[in-house]
Formats: sequence, C-alpha cells, structure tokens
Amino acid sequence: MTYDNQWKDLCDRLLAIGGTDVVKPMEPDSNITKMLELGAVIQRPVTLRKGNPNDCHVNTLDLMRDGHAAMIVMGYALYYDDLWCQHSFGIGHGGEIIETTLLRRCYWGVGIKTVDPETFEQWRREAVQKSVLFKVVNHLAKREISADVNPMSFDRRPS
Repeated sequence: MTYDNQWKDLCDRLLAIGGTDVVKPMEPDSNITKMLELGAVIQRPVTLRKGNPNDCHVNTLDLMRDGHAAMIVMGYALYYDDLWCQHSFGIGHGGEIIETTLLRRCYWGVGIKTVDPETFEQWRREAVQKSVLFKVVNHLAKREISADVNPMSFDRRPS
C-alpha cells in the first residue's frame, strides 16, 4: 500500500471518531504502518504536566527519560477546533494520560513501553528538529512573511 493510501486510511479512521479535518504532518509519518495496525482511541483520565509549548514530542520523550511516564504514545489528538493533529503524550505509572501542552478532546495512537537509549536519542533529535521547524514556520506566519512552501496542509475526509 502506498503512503498516500495509508494516509487516506488513517484520515478515514480518525474522522470516523470525530472532527472535521486531519492536519497532514510536515513530513510523512514514519509510524503510519504501525498506527494503522495497532492505533486506538485512548480513553483515560488526563493529567496536565506543562512542558514547552508546541513541543509535545520532545516533552513526552523527556517524561519517559526522567521516569515520569511508563509509556509514550505516538499518534494524533483531536483539538477543540475539530482538527486532528500529530501528537505525542505519556501514560503515567497510574495509567493516566500525561498531556504536556494543551488538553485535547480525544487521544489516539500506539503506545511504546521500551526504547533502547540509542533509538531514544535519535527520536529526540528528530523531535527537536521538527519543533524548531514548526517554530520557524509559526514565526514567519505571525510576521506575515510569505514563504515558498506551506509545510502544513489539511486533508478532508477522502472521497
């Protein structure tokens, strides 16, 4: 199955749960195959543990590194504006969702319990790079500077 077909399948699954649109990540989601196989809605109490704004991936990896999370979840979350966005969050030792940015309406994804240190550091470097790119794009948008590329697009329910 091509990435485009996988993306349409993921959008269909998320939009069947709720929401109006799915925000396509800036880069292809390298975990999409695992998410389609194992992804599920995660309904648990939510604890807010504030981290850096717009840094959910880095914040969540740091939670696990520091022993505050038993598991990390990579997936998507439904915002209050009815948009699904790529999102990472933790699962605490008591089973609760640990949110590090803003509370969401719905959480969906795949849990990862163990990560070897080398893979962990690679993921963290990639998350930091994505975070920096996201901040640059937001800064440009706020300054109303036109860029040649729009790294974020919306995918409506595929027809």
